Amino acid sequence: MSPAPAGHTYQLWGITRTGTISLGVLGRDPGTVAFQAAGPTTSLAITTEVAGGVPVSRNAPDAVGDIA
Repeated sequence: MSPAPAGHTYQLWGITRTGTISLGVLGRDPGTVAFQAAGPTTSLAITTEVAGGVPVSRNAPDAVGDIA
């Protein structure tokens, strides 16, 4: 992914059967980032958010992937 615009960050989300939870803020231009998912996460999503991240995203995902 190209760097997020100034004043924004990428944020990682875990999608479970009961909802979506933030797994962390990745920064404007992330490389490889380690994270832990609490609970049975079935998919991951990345959104672009304001710097610092948000508790709940209202943005469409930039990327989504299922966990096998």
